[in-house]
Amino acid sequence: MVEMSVMNKGKLLAIVLLAGAVLVDTSCWAENKRPYISLEKAEASGLLRARITGLGGYSGECIEASLQNLKADTLFLLVEAGHQLPPGDTAIQDILLVRQDSLQILPLDSIKVSFYGFCCMAHKHSPYKDARYGTGALASDFRLVRLAEYLGKHQHEPGAMQHAIWAVSNGHSIASITEQNTSKQQELREVVARLMKTVAPWYSVSFKKDSSLCSGIPETLWADIDYQVINAGFIDMILFNESGQPVKVFFRYTPHDPDRYKYQVSLDVSTYARGTYYLRMYQDGAMKSERVIQL
Repeated sequence: MVEMSVMNKGKLLAIVLLAGAVLVDTSCWAENKRPYISLEKAEASGLLRARITGLGGYSGECIEASLQNLKADTLFLLVEAGHQLPPGDTAIQDILLVRQDSLQILPLDSIKVSFYGFCCMAHKHSPYKDARYGTGALASDFRLVRLAEYLGKHQHEPGAMQHAIWAVSNGHSIASITEQNTSKQQELREVVARLMKTVAPWYSVSFKKDSSLCSGIPETLWADIDYQVINAGFIDMILFNESGQPVKVFFRYTPHDPDRYKYQVSLDVSTYARGTYYLRMYQDGAMKSERVIQL
């Protein structure tokens, strides 16, 4: 009977220890499952007072938010990548946030944070310092949300990130997305091209300057063109418009020996009509290749 009592006590102790372990695990799980709430929902529910202002730029950490918890409980805020902040002044651009932030505000306390984002309405003006912004919500265009989520997880040059956003928000040429690292440039172009259901361009463009932050009107086009000549002959490289008319002759009847070649194109397209162009190469009068350009 004594042995049975010890054995029962041992089983009971094991059960108690196991239950304690389960309780600890459950506690950790509950800690990781805090009830995060979005900025706009917290404000609409009377949990949060927010004052969001511009820092005087249009990219990077260009937004500052003063956030006050109005309740006697800790407030957990989730600011998602793809959150779009609308300005009080409709002449300036919205800001698209591209990094997810999890924030914790103690009861009746206040914090000040900066948000990382980019302008997403290129035809408007750059935000000025202390410009007021609303709490906003996730962008209604799912493509901007997907792009923001990608940008928040991958390293790219800020200028390339900005032009990627304008390519989606304003329909600017994907060829405006340029980086020193051409592999990263191509990666980002392909991401945007998939979102826009088109093909990533092989060339680059810069835009005319006007009163807006970015006109989206192509001014200069450039590219490195690699080509190979198998048999010696005379090579032409000519740019045609949609009507089949030549608009630029880069070279004509130029003798080439068998070899690999690189030709650097730099072209002022500021006076070209918007539309599709075809860069064609001929050898001895026969077309050998065609590359498409969208302006």
